[in-house]
Amino acid sequence: MARKILRQTRKKRRVRMKGGSKKLLLIIRGEGFRVGGQASRKNGVEESYKAQEDACKTQMDLVRKIESKGYTVEILLNTYHTKYDDKLRELYGKNLRQANFHEKKFESQYYMMKNCIESYESLNTQYDAILIIRLDMHLKQQLLDDYDPSVNTVQFLHLLWTKALKTATGAFMVNDAFFHFPQKFFNKLKAITEVPNAEQEFTHYFHNYLQFIPLKYGTEYSLLLDEFHDGNPAGDWNPYYTLVGREAVDTWYNRGKKITNLPEFKDPVK
Repeated sequence: MARKILRQTRKKRRVRMKGGSKKLLLIIRGEGFRVGGQASRKNGVEESYKAQEDACKTQMDLVRKIESKGYTVEILLNTYHTKYDDKLRELYGKNLRQANFHEKKFESQYYMMKNCIESYESLNTQYDAILIIRLDMHLKQQLLDDYDPSVNTVQFLHLLWTKALKTATGAFMVNDAFFHFPQKFFNKLKAITEVPNAEQEFTHYFHNYLQFIPLKYGTEYSLLLDEFHDGNPAGDWNPYYTLVGREAVDTWYNRGKKITNLPEFKDPVK
């Protein structure tokens, strides 16, 4: 059962906050106030309070940047109940359209994402784009500078490092901390829930998204960066973000390598 804060709008009525004529939904998902490594599910920890507060502020910096490009931004927060629920409401302020604070943790990332999709659909609101990020992401300035909400393809931050570049079937592995979907590809977000045995295939991550939802590079999906990085900044330097409660290394395994060296990416990303 989730504690839900929802600013209701009448059915079929579009409410515009201060902003532009275009509308973007920012879905912020997952655990907050975390501590520990990649497998840790320890959240709501006091020692991570300041780090999570700072991370949320960088996310709001992204909101302001998107608004400066002519968008109204609404936030859908999908996370777990902690003693800091009110603090999150305060940090996201008037942009917060709905907050779900689940009492019980989902069994896997898949069920959290499925609930995000169902919550978005229940808003009964038309958006021009949907951006999905993690709650524990502390965004760096480069991400704020590089992200363009008007991109008309599904967009990921980058491919994973060459230690884990492809799935067993040969599909490229993508960073799963950040998903951008323009309106014409909202069906590719919904498709996550339509993959056979999705609860098994997406138990721990969505890096293998392209294996189950194939897209053509350039016309259907793009990458914000033409480099290789692991998704975990504790193991490989990432130019776009760090994660609350984890160390961040400055070593970069694929330093200097570009995806344009791969046959599938002959044309430059930028």
